[in-house]
Amino acid sequence: MIKIKFYKLLVFCSFVTFLACTDKDELEPVIENQAVLKIDGDDFNVVNNNVVANENCEHLFVNVSYRDENKIRFNLKFDFTHDGDLRKVWYDELILPLGSNRNIDIFLTPNFDPTSTFEISNFSYNKETGSLYFNFSGTIFFERDNTIQKNVSGELNVKSVLDTDCGVAETGVFYSSDILNLYTISSGASKSHDDQSQRHQYFLSYGYSITFSLSGDLWDFPIDEIVFGEDQELDRIDFRKAIGTKVANQSGPPYQEWKDFETSGKIIIENRYTEIGEKRISGKLNLLVKDKGEVIYKLDGIAFKTYSFEE
Repeated sequence: MIKIKFYKLLVFCSFVTFLACTDKDELEPVIENQAVLKIDGDDFNVVNNNVVANENCEHLFVNVSYRDENKIRFNLKFDFTHDGDLRKVWYDELILPLGSNRNIDIFLTPNFDPTSTFEISNFSYNKETGSLYFNFSGTIFFERDNTIQKNVSGELNVKSVLDTDCGVAETGVFYSSDILNLYTISSGASKSHDDQSQRHQYFLSYGYSITFSLSGDLWDFPIDEIVFGEDQELDRIDFRKAIGTKVANQSGPPYQEWKDFETSGKIIIENRYTEIGEKRISGKLNLLVKDKGEVIYKLDGIAFKTYSFEE
């Protein structure tokens, strides 16, 4: 009788040990994606499905979502080039519990110069494995009142970046040298119905802007060079820099003060092609940029890819 009771006790203990191990494993899931954040001094640890990264066209997008139903909900979003060049940081939050007049507050990096207040370091993206890692630290601004700020820092690790099909043919301006590194933050274009002239604007890193002022659609120009002088009104390039107070909002250029430079040079059309059903024109720009007659930049070989209004 004693042996039987001892055996039952041994089986019971083994069963309890098994349950304890099972519960421990369930409470400690494997962490594949993680973002460790500090926002205005408050610490947050976000893991797995709440940290998502995807590659789309020529960009990397990262989204960190946090939900505490009693305190706060927020999203922290990063927009990069493949090389880790920062295009934008977006943060939106909703303070809980909900009130009748509660709005989602949005904070952003400056429109045309995100790296002026926000730093990305130790960026590593492995295209083959999909792994992504970077550290970040900087200041973001309330879009309705840029005097209100938040300080954000941390590190982010994603095991496998999702690959999303590119549905839009990319356009942009790109240049890299020892003196200047330009990549496109955002862009826009307009066409006059009166004289068919066009403006293609590219807002670039470090607060610069390049604008194509064209007499017609670049698709209709020959594969050739367009030489322009400083005083030419059309078929030219304008090079500018954002100055004054940096603006962080979703409204863009009208709220930013700009400095115009005297610009001359060449638009070199190299290729016309169709990509994802849309007409594209690519080539190079050679620019001589002056400030009050003094040469400040000689930029040769700026790559551009723009689009046609023709269908």
